[in-house]
Amino acid sequence: METMIEEYQMIQDKNSRLGESILLTKRYIPPLIIKKHRWQEDEQHQIVAGGNKDLEDLNQREKLEYISIGTDRFFEPNEHGLIPSTVVLQGPSSIGKTITLQKIMLDWASGNIYEKFDYIFYLNCKEMKLIQTETSLANLLLSNCQDLKIPVSEILANPENLLLLIDGFDELRFSLDYLNSKMCSDPHEKTSISCIFNGLLRKTLLNKSHLLITSWSMAVEKLKCYLVTPCSFEILGFSPKGRETYFSNFFEDGQQAKQAYTFVQANEMVYSMCFAPIVCWSICTVLQQQYESGQPLDENLTTNTSLFVFFVTGMLNHCSCKQTSQKNLQCLSTLAEEGMRKQMNLFEEEQIKKHNLDVDNILALFLNENQYQEGTVTRRTFSFVHFTFQEFFAALFFVLEEKPQIRESGTDQGPNVIKLLKDNQEGTDGFLVATVRFLFGLLNGDTISYIQRSLSCKVDSQIKAILMKWVMVSATQNPPLKEQKLVELLHCLFETQDVEFVKAAMEHFTEITLSSLSLTVADCRALAFCINFSCKKHSLNLHDCQLGYQQLDVLVLGIANCLDIRITGKLEESAVKLLCEALKHPDCELQSLTLNDAGLTDECAMDLCYVLSEKQMLTELYLIGNFFTDKSVPSITYLIENCKRLRIISLYNSQLTSDGINKLICLERRIRKSGRRLIIIV
Repeated sequence: METMIEEYQMIQDKNSRLGESILLTKRYIPPLIIKKHRWQEDEQHQIVAGGNKDLEDLNQREKLEYISIGTDRFFEPNEHGLIPSTVVLQGPSSIGKTITLQKIMLDWASGNIYEKFDYIFYLNCKEMKLIQTETSLANLLLSNCQDLKIPVSEILANPENLLLLIDGFDELRFSLDYLNSKMCSDPHEKTSISCIFNGLLRKTLLNKSHLLITSWSMAVEKLKCYLVTPCSFEILGFSPKGRETYFSNFFEDGQQAKQAYTFVQANEMVYSMCFAPIVCWSICTVLQQQYESGQPLDENLTTNTSLFVFFVTGMLNHCSCKQTSQKNLQCLSTLAEEGMRKQMNLFEEEQIKKHNLDVDNILALFLNENQYQEGTVTRRTFSFVHFTFQEFFAALFFVLEEKPQIRESGTDQGPNVIKLLKDNQEGTDGFLVATVRFLFGLLNGDTISYIQRSLSCKVDSQIKAILMKWVMVSATQNPPLKEQKLVELLHCLFETQDVEFVKAAMEHFTEITLSSLSLTVADCRALAFCINFSCKKHSLNLHDCQLGYQQLDVLVLGIANCLDIRITGKLEESAVKLLCEALKHPDCELQSLTLNDAGLTDECAMDLCYVLSEKQMLTELYLIGNFFTDKSVPSITYLIENCKRLRIISLYNSQLTSDGINKLICLERRIRKSGRRLIIIV
């Protein structure tokens, strides 16, 4: 057992150098595993909505088949009291099937699982199919575990106490022929690998043994032809808690782990994809490279586009040469664009073949097969492992110069890009929003250079002029853009990270009104970026946008470039302090400020009044519906006396007493007698 523990306690990362390995427990996180297939509507909903919400919902469902189970329960009695002899663990590529079997081997060798089995052997189908000479099952088991203390024949004599882990049936599906393959029945007979596995699966060989088989979902239908009453489970990847644990295990520095997880969690789009171990590994690897280079996490990885470019190119280059990566990228982008154009996220087999996609190789990283019953027929369709990948690759379609001959959209991309932008602007379902954002991000100069350098792909930079013209038309249209469409445009500008592009675009915006939108941190980050780099001073209306500390924390970057700020709705005291700090900026030329129904206290009044007393351009201040008491009167008095251009201050519906109100009325009269215009509304 010691030798087996030594063998399975260490694994290699995908980018490991020769001789490098890491503890399996550092990478293995218990995945969500459910019994049986989900129905079609669950499959399609997860494809579009992403991993995060659906996995949480699945884990909370009351039905037995939807409860996540542990690997120690695969061979428990079913509802009829029968113990399965064959278990299938299915799931898409890179979802964690292999490492789950390796963990089972390690746990069994350590005495922590499946004590009822005297022996467990791990058979890797990828390695098995390379064996060209005839061999026997006995020899396979012996070569798999050479430190056996007893003869193999003695082990095979009691097959009911034997568990075989068969990893990657999909690797064998072209080697096996259900109708014509000979079925081996003697474990000592020398024959082909195909005959041995045919016998194992169809139970003519060691019919009382137990099998645990992993397979891509796309190969399960063929696997069913071989198996007798198998019990099927599906692996779904990480839960939200599992994602956090993965980050914690990946980074040796606990502070870096926490910082990296927080960085990714703040990006809703990327975080939702982290249910897939391959995505978690890719993102962690990219962030680790940032740490090693001494760069902050948000440098070069500021946008969704930059994150996707980094880990998609990393995944492609890790699994294939540049020439193959380039071809795969082009074929994937063509399929994705067709799907976005036709509003599809499920693709038939004919479409996969039409686009020359090799689902058995590199593209398994990005494509899943989805199976569900339609009457007596099992329908097979394909989808991207996460809908955001489809959106990203669709955007790539428009910027890559080399296109496969099979594409339907012609050679001139200009009309196609314009149609994409128009359809997105006129649409109400948001189907094309992310694709358009990615399109803007892919035309960033550094991103173009990185794609060309990493994948030897040429990028059509002429698309940039089309995007700029579209921005200008959108910014000057009458009636003006509605609030949600304006936010989308700001996100597009943010994705470019092109200061000159943003300056030119923002020249056409004076008033930015986003009233009644529940702004996310990402929305506020895009807004602040655009205002900050604008050459103009703007009027910003954020009425009823439900701004919290996190939103204001990123918004402060653009506050100094606003002449008029209107915020309505509850603000935390900590958020008010952030706002005050932003208003201290020497370039801030604030003329009007509205903070109505913000829940401002006397302490807030003190902070705000002393900061605003330095703003000599301020003419209007609206603080309606706040919690000011008479304690705020001295602060307000100080503000009015020092801010010489202040003409209107409204404190209506506050908690001032008649005494406090009288003091302010007397102040108003005194100021007016000096010849200065002033209206105090209480």
